[in-house]
Amino acid sequence: MKKRYLKTSIASLIFQIVILAALILDINYIILITIGLAKGLKDSDLVIGIILLVILYLGLVLLGYLEVTFYVGNIVLEEKRIYCSGDIRYGRDKIQYKTSVDYKDIKYIEIAPLRKRSNGQRASFPRPIPYLIIRTAKKKNVLFALHFMSSKTVKNVIDNLLEKCEQVGNKIEVDPSKLLKDFKQAALAIEPQNVDNKRFLVSTRFNIRTYSDFGLVRKDDKYYNPSDNSEWEPCTSYDYGWGPENGFYKKPLPGFNELMKIVETDEDEENCFGATAMIQQKYIVELKEYLLKKTKEELPKAYKKRLVKFFKIDKAVNWTASNGMSIEEIEKEYKDWETIAKHFAL
Repeated sequence: MKKRYLKTSIASLIFQIVILAALILDINYIILITIGLAKGLKDSDLVIGIILLVILYLGLVLLGYLEVTFYVGNIVLEEKRIYCSGDIRYGRDKIQYKTSVDYKDIKYIEIAPLRKRSNGQRASFPRPIPYLIIRTAKKKNVLFALHFMSSKTVKNVIDNLLEKCEQVGNKIEVDPSKLLKDFKQAALAIEPQNVDNKRFLVSTRFNIRTYSDFGLVRKDDKYYNPSDNSEWEPCTSYDYGWGPENGFYKKPLPGFNELMKIVETDEDEENCFGATAMIQQKYIVELKEYLLKKTKEELPKAYKKRLVKFFKIDKAVNWTASNGMSIEEIEKEYKDWETIAKHFAL
């Protein structure tokens, strides 16, 4: 028998109840207006009825969305495995990906706050996410996000998970009370971003604004990482589509070749987005020449996909056109970007 553990909050439930109550009143009023049509209504009453009908449809769509988010992305304990379908967010807002582990493969369980997505990718969340971390027999960490869960729900998840493991002959030596205590601490954790081993710091939807939010300290109008005393410079950073984000880069700023290497190979997405922004701002001509050379090569699909993700080069945009260029020069620049776009199109 499946057991589903919902991720929600009291505020979300109250909001859904308010919307539902408003929709019930809306429907009731529409019924009254419909009945009144036979008796003849004023034009103003008819307009009100139409407005309420529109509100009803919009409210139903919103309520439907809330219900989907209420039931999707929750932890499910099935007969042989713990499973999560993943949340319905996309891109850098996504937290939980589709995840599952068989009970017989579980070796250890812990709960901790992580500034990561469930697939292990580092993320620039304004605060860490509490995770149920399951260590498998293959020494792999599998992550289940516990955000928006109540302590009671998490306690039930822990108790039933341990029970399910024991039913398949896999007794996990762990203290449930300690796990619950760890969850309560993780749920309240607000820690500065760890900037060790970072080259770039980038906000997401402007969620980080001040140097202290980035984990830096200020001294004599300069910014430092207190762990290693490295100096950082504020900058406008990557534009995800709604304007350049806030950011910092570690001084000295690398040159084009090293920046490209970060974009091509670094496992930290934040470093890659930061390096991309600096290339776009300072080395756009060098980038075009570099990519034109790449068009003469047979490139792996994964490499193309990676560069398209950061530079958006699968569509021709004339990034190198500038004031003072002749029409012929501008057209030539555009054709170069067109050549690049065709080669990197997926």
